[in-house]
Amino acid sequence: MAVVVTVTGVAQSHHGGGERVPRWPRSGHGASDSGSSGASGLAAFTSPPAAAPPASTPPATSPPTTGAPRVPSPAEATGLDGLRLVAYPWPRLGYRLDFEPGRPDLLGKTDCGAHVVTVYVRPSQTRRQVAFVTAFELAHAVDCQTMTNDRRTRWAALRGFPAGWAWFPGCVCPEDDYGSGDFAMVFATWLVSGGGYSWRSTLAPPPSPSELERLRPYLQPWG
Repeated sequence: MAVVVTVTGVAQSHHGGGERVPRWPRSGHGASDSGSSGASGLAAFTSPPAAAPPASTPPATSPPTTGAPRVPSPAEATGLDGLRLVAYPWPRLGYRLDFEPGRPDLLGKTDCGAHVVTVYVRPSQTRRQVAFVTAFELAHAVDCQTMTNDRRTRWAALRGFPAGWAWFPGCVCPEDDYGSGDFAMVFATWLVSGGGYSWRSTLAPPPSPSELERLRPYLQPWG
């Protein structure tokens, strides 16, 4: 099974600019890959209703009560539980992280323009699988915020990409053959080993422990 990812708002190749909307479609056991929209999750608090105009005779009222704390939804509770397995200073990226109910077409998406990461939590997922999807999505945020064309070129050299590689697909299509997908897969595997999803990058195999040490400055650019 594989994670379906949609990412928007960054360059479409390591040489140029523009918007990308790559998608990592399902494997034989995964979800379908159509669609990319979604509402907010953890940060979606409704505004209080507008105050009514004052009446000439104030109506009788009950004693004031303290509002009950907001109870997380099942998706939020599972997502936050999985997030505890992701030991990474992700708030430094300046992205909002939302956990929403599962969708049949996506497990997660990252909008680099709006700085929002959304993880769609399915009841069938384990805590570790949710953590892996979260890490994969956060990798796109790290990519958008800290990677440059030069850093991507150096990543490709360290990983041994074949000649003619590109970082982002120039279409709505799988990321398995692109640097962005390799970066996210390495990042998620580094943070959440045994995450329950098979290796998908066709550019390079899973990194060895020694290779991970050489890649660490890209995975954790703040040291």
